[in-house]
Amino acid sequence: MELLGIKTGRGAWRVFAYQLPDSDGNGGEPASSVGRRVQRSLPPGMHPVAGAAWWDAPSVGLHLDGTEHTPRGWVAAVLDLDRVVDTALHEDAG
Repeated sequence: MELLGIKTGRGAWRVFAYQLPDSDGNGGEPASSVGRRVQRSLPPGMHPVAGAAWWDAPSVGLHLDGTEHTPRGWVAAVLDLDRVVDTALHEDAG
């Protein structure tokens, strides 16, 4: 399993919780094989906190039936993965 994390000043790794399923088994899309494909499509220089926020922010590129969806919701609903990858590829690293 690949997870996005940051290293603390003391050398310990911290993993962003948004990548992991919660206690009822929901969530964790970025840690799935599909989610890893999307995660790898984000800009390499993107700050981990920005990457975490990106998964839960509604996106114009993921517009369906008059509603903008979040990348996490789109992946969880098993909609067109290529649209999420395309959205990630066009995301600004800033």
